[in-house]
Amino acid sequence: MLEICPTTKTGSGTYSEWTVALSGAPGPAGSSGTSGSSGTAGSSGSSGSSGSSGTSGSSGSSGTSGSSGTSGSSGSSGSSGSSGSSGTSGSSGSSGSSGSSGTSGTSGSSGSSGSSGTSSLPEDLPTCQVRRSTNQTLTTSWADIIFDTTDIENDDTVLEHNITNTQRIDVKDTGLYMLTYSISVDADAGEDQFQFRCYVNGTTLIPGSLRLISEDDEINGVSCVCYYEFTANDYVTFQGITNAGTNVIAPESTYSVQVARGPKGTTGDAGTSGTSGEQGPAGSGTTLNIQDEGTPLANTPHQTLDFRGDYVIAADQGSGVARVTVTAPVFGTEFQSNKSDGESSTTSTTFQTKVTMTTGTLPAGTYHIGFYCETWQSSALNTAEWQVRNGTTVIATGRNEPDDVNDRFNNGGHDILTLSGANTFDIQYRQQDGSTAYIRRARLEIWRVS
Repeated sequence: MLEICPTTKTGSGTYSEWTVALSGAPGPAGSSGTSGSSGTAGSSGSSGSSGSSGTSGSSGSSGTSGSSGTSGSSGSSGSSGSSGSSGTSGSSGSSGSSGSSGTSGTSGSSGSSGSSGTSSLPEDLPTCQVRRSTNQTLTTSWADIIFDTTDIENDDTVLEHNITNTQRIDVKDTGLYMLTYSISVDADAGEDQFQFRCYVNGTTLIPGSLRLISEDDEINGVSCVCYYEFTANDYVTFQGITNAGTNVIAPESTYSVQVARGPKGTTGDAGTSGTSGEQGPAGSGTTLNIQDEGTPLANTPHQTLDFRGDYVIAADQGSGVARVTVTAPVFGTEFQSNKSDGESSTTSTTFQTKVTMTTGTLPAGTYHIGFYCETWQSSALNTAEWQVRNGTTVIATGRNEPDDVNDRFNNGGHDILTLSGANTFDIQYRQQDGSTAYIRRARLEIWRVS
């Protein structure tokens, strides 16, 4: 329950005391104008243009708030304005930094190799071999040996057996030559001595060609191999001398001169080129590290390879390829040897084998065969005989009859043969007339000439 006890009354009229409005709190402001009652809200029309604002009156005291009118409906939206023109383009930005390089591609595979060119054998080396077919008596003065038979003369522009002076071999080309002789001597009774030598132009002894032997009423042999630098148009002779007696050079004694240098072979046809692989990435650097059998050369690295030599051919093949061809000479190749140095003996008159040499498969060509052995007999009245064979073909033989059981005979020589494939050589010996034959230091060797 609210109990009101008014103490002050304002205004006049017929209103009852209970309807008199209560006064607000006293203030210093002037009285406010009366507010009209609010009309009902009409529907909202389109907005008119705004009028100019009037001057503001002084604020009255606040009355009680009227009740709010209902809201008018919203007006329709105006149409959109046209788009403005485009602005000018801005300046370009600076370029970004480059990205890192990608990895190189893998190298292409190599093309297949071309087939090899065909090769050809070099020509035979110029050789002249002469032979004595009958006895020639030696004297106590140096004399040329007359050779009446020409066995080999394969290039008379280089070496020629003189048909007028048959003791001479004419040398027509300057260079190094190999001289060989194999002489059989038939001695009369008595201890006689023999000497043999090679002479140039009838005035100059060829070093290494002088040989001295001593024999007594028997047939024995002497051989020699030596080298000499001849000048074009020289001639060479073979000479002999004995100290006494009636001593002769036996038939089948031979003397030969041969060029000691091989010709340069022709280059075989080039094989066809393989297909090129894809180009790989370029390598870096401009120098080469050169090694000789794994050991770096002095002052390595280098920038240039310089190929030299008689058997080296370097040529530009185009497309960045340089070809270096190395061909080896055949002279001195296919070398093989065998020996039996120990002492062996036999009382048989059938040949016994002392040493054998079987070659590998030899390419067709000309070959030098060398042999040596020492033989003797247990009795001064009997003989020891030896022979050298190629298969079953005898290529050299000799007989030795000692004056004393302590005599030792040195037997040796060589032959020039045309061979191919596998070949078997042997040295055999036997006794003749009784007692025991001995042999030692039996040796065989072979190498290719051309």
